[in-house]
Amino acid sequence: MISLAICAFQVVNPFADVPVVALTDRIALTPVLDGKLEREEWDVLSGSTYFQWEPGKLHMAANVKNDTAAVFTLDLNADGWLVGKDNIEVTFRRSEGGVEVSSRLLDCTPTSGPVWSSADTITLATSFTSNLGAEDWTVEATLQDPGLGWFPMKSGKKVGVRADLLEPGTVYEPYLPRTTAPLSLVTERALSMPSGLKWNTEGAGRITTPGGSAKLRLTFNGNNDLGLRRIEMRSEGLAEQFTDLEARPFPEFDRKGRAYVDYATEVAKGAPTGYRVCRAILTDSTGATHAMQASYAILPVLSFDMPLTVIKPSDKDQVQRLSVYLRSNTDGRLDGNFSVDAGKDLEVKSGNGKRFILGYARAAKRQVFELNIPANTSGSFPLTFKATFGDKVIEDTVWLRIGN
Repeated sequence: MISLAICAFQVVNPFADVPVVALTDRIALTPVLDGKLEREEWDVLSGSTYFQWEPGKLHMAANVKNDTAAVFTLDLNADGWLVGKDNIEVTFRRSEGGVEVSSRLLDCTPTSGPVWSSADTITLATSFTSNLGAEDWTVEATLQDPGLGWFPMKSGKKVGVRADLLEPGTVYEPYLPRTTAPLSLVTERALSMPSGLKWNTEGAGRITTPGGSAKLRLTFNGNNDLGLRRIEMRSEGLAEQFTDLEARPFPEFDRKGRAYVDYATEVAKGAPTGYRVCRAILTDSTGATHAMQASYAILPVLSFDMPLTVIKPSDKDQVQRLSVYLRSNTDGRLDGNFSVDAGKDLEVKSGNGKRFILGYARAAKRQVFELNIPANTSGSFPLTFKATFGDKVIEDTVWLRIGN
């Protein structure tokens, strides 16, 4: 009887199993948030959940039955769920008004044990779109770094991830362990490779623009005994119809065991912007095929790059002088006007309406502006940068953090 009573009060932990993921290398790839899971737009995580990344952002999606919620567990340092203060839970659930998102942070640093704390800054910096069906629903979301430097800006970082489809509204105790899959965030990966062949990509992550061109150099290390006969290269998914398809005989290896193949493509003007993936398919003498992928970026002609800035809060009004770098992604001259919108909580004191000139290919310019910050202000705040070229406008939003 005593053993039965103990079993009756055991806590069920749905996060204890080892998650099985499709691929542990997650490639840089930008989705379009429209509630539709398009062909080659998403990297499958497990089942009907998806996960990928790009510098400063994490992307996730799920197709969910009406009676379940999609719960994403993120161990940002991949050092264990019950370690540190880098563990985030993001939940998507269907409600009467559509789909709702909520986030919370697990803080494991108190000596008394782990505690949940608010992660409203993550929720605030999350963009998502849903598509509601009669029996299920789909959500596509992007988590942008809320100005804390939490999300990786370069490839090579590992993040612990799991996705669960669970009954909505269930409360999970903070001390419950969670097993995550350690995922590597990369800009190139091999889906299958012949034994004895190595490769890398020069230009992985390279930036081009709609109406421009891109070039990735694939370097292979091996020998002619591998029997490689042909290589075919194309852009996947959202960029496929806007870029070139190339196919050619595979070149012979030189005396140092190297072979080079370039994927050079024009990019049509209507191409959607974001990180895209080039897929290379090798065919050997037996007819077997082997696939590899490399990321490159199709971005607007100008990007805004604001260094990570965390401002100390004050009990008095303060003026902060900040800067953002305007970076040209094109070979042409850019001549326009700069402005910044700091929303309703902060005030731009100076810097709006300033003219800028980027006079040569891939040029960069530091643009300075000043913010009035009211006393006792803290949190994450969106700054929307705008560059105007005649009737063309380029906008992007980054997050400024005031306080820890």
